[in-house]
Amino acid sequence: MRIDLAQLEDTRLTYAATALELEADASLPEGYEISLRLFKKGSEVHVHGSIKAVFRISCVRCLTAVEFAVNNNFRLLYLPIDNLRADSELVLHEDDLNVSFYSEMFIDIEELATEQLRLLLPMSIRCSESCKGLCQSCGKNLNLESCECTSKEIDPRWQALLKFKR
Repeated sequence: MRIDLAQLEDTRLTYAATALELEADASLPEGYEISLRLFKKGSEVHVHGSIKAVFRISCVRCLTAVEFAVNNNFRLLYLPIDNLRADSELVLHEDDLNVSFYSEMFIDIEELATEQLRLLLPMSIRCSESCKGLCQSCGKNLNLESCECTSKEIDPRWQALLKFKR
C-alpha cells in the first residue's frame, strides 16, 4: 500500500497484513497490524504509529518454534532525498535514527512496516532459560529426550588446552 504525498493531509489509517516471512528463521504467521497518523509540514512527512505482531522464531539452542509478541509505538520523519548531501560527511545522532528519505512522492506502508518489524526482531531467543539444546553428536532435542551418545571426542581446536589441565 502506498501513500501519495502530493494528496497527503492529516491522515489516520490502520493497515492489516497477512503472513510475512522476515528472515530464514523468523516469520509472522498471523500477519501484523499497523496504525499510522501521517501529516506534512512543508516537505517533511511526520509518521506516528504503532505496530502489533506475533513473531514465530526458532530457539537458538534447540530450534523449536517460539512465539514472541510485540506491541510498539514509533515516530518517523521522512525528508526529501534532496536534503541528503552525498558530498559531505555526516555524523549521526540518536535523533537521526528515526529519519528516512523519500525520492518519489509516495511512502510504501509495507516497506515501513517491514523495517519497523525487523528492528523489533530479537537477535536471539530461547524457548526457556533452561533450554538444553541439541546433542552435538546425534542431534536429538535434549529438552524432549536424553541421548545415548558416549562419544567424548574433543574438538581439535581445544586439543592444545588439554596440556594445561594435566
